[in-house]
Amino acid sequence: MDRSELERAKCLRVILDLEINFYPNIDCAFCATQSIPVLIPSSVFFLAVAEIGLAIDYQLLVMFFSFTLFSSKILNTFWKSEWRLYCST
Repeated sequence: MDRSELERAKCLRVILDLEINFYPNIDCAFCATQSIPVLIPSSVFFLAVAEIGLAIDYQLLVMFFSFTLFSSKILNTFWKSEWRLYCST
């Protein structure tokens, strides 16, 4: 919320910012001058979000390497069988 939106909200008493993207999207300086508390619990979720990101990265790595190993076995089998066909004729 920028300054113009905050000025229009005359009955605003508190802001609870639940976004976890850590982007400063609220004019906290203006809220402080108007005595409007801004509650941002995103720092509580920081470790959980980081762990989820690492888990997703790990899973992608496992999937990539298992696909690479599987596809290399298939390609080796294919090339060996093709090579036998060409050598036998």
